[in-house]
Amino acid sequence: EISSDNSNSKIINPFAPSGQQWSDKSKYHYALLAWYGIRNYLTSQGLLRSIDTALVNFSSETRTSRTLEEATRLAFTPQFGGTQINLEKIKKLFPPKIKSKIIFSLSDGEVYGWDSIEDEYIKIARENLYFHMQFGPDSVMSNALKKAGIPVYNIETGEELPRLAVNLTRKTYE
Repeated sequence: EISSDNSNSKIINPFAPSGQQWSDKSKYHYALLAWYGIRNYLTSQGLLRSIDTALVNFSSETRTSRTLEEATRLAFTPQFGGTQINLEKIKKLFPPKIKSKIIFSLSDGEVYGWDSIEDEYIKIARENLYFHMQFGPDSVMSNALKKAGIPVYNIETGEELPRLAVNLTRKTYE
């Protein structure tokens, strides 16, 4: 669940339809803070404009971006449904024989149909500098990634997500 039922929370985008609103205590809000934290880190290192920046938003559908501007627009276009990954769209962003990229994923539950994409997804992860962040308890996906030797970080609260994402990005670039 993305939205928070914390009575002390504030709706960030009250102008949006009710099904696309999120609060300042929601997982979606913390994911956006992580996205901007990574962008700020890359900017401070003089890297942001010299690297490819893409964003994939997977929920009831898989949406992809190929540029920083598209990624920013996509980040502010939430989906609040079940999690499904269209691997064909992801493979287009990370073609083989291209130097490895930093990729991270974030999930708050199960990925539907994981068993049908697991092998190819793990192959893509291994070909790149990849880590996964899992809100709450492990999922089938996070367990499979761990079993494959891919770093998985469990997150208990959203507050820790932005710092963790920036630190992991920094360590990967170092």
